Amino acid sequence: MSGIRLTGDFHRDLEAVQGRIAQVVAAISQAQEQPFEAADESEQVFATISGRGDVIGLEITPKAMRDLDAAGLAAACKEAIDNARLGAAQRMASSVKEVAAFDLEEAPAALDPREAWRKALKESGWNQ
Repeated sequence: MSGIRLTGDFHRDLEAVQGRIAQVVAAISQAQEQPFEAADESEQVFATISGRGDVIGLEITPKAMRDLDAAGLAAACKEAIDNARLGAAQRMASSVKEVAAFDLEEAPAALDPREAWRKALKESGWNQ
């Protein structure tokens, strides 16, 4: 999907922006409804999370129960949960990129609002 092309007609442009926002919100809502599953590196622990990042399932294989001590099992569980959350976040970013034609990973860092104000004042030539 391409970016919004502004026409100069305020109401038409506002409707286009609102329509795009609605599409982004719908894509995010849809991504949040889909669970995501991932494993730890050894594939002995599997975590399923909701699209909102809540753990909804954790599967520990018998081999993990037998071979890992408590600290190792805790680390494997944490790794599987982190991997699932990362995967869900990447899916969310991909959905937003597809709908909004905006890549969250390549977006420039936000300016400090005070710096943005100073820059706008300087560029406008107002109050000089």
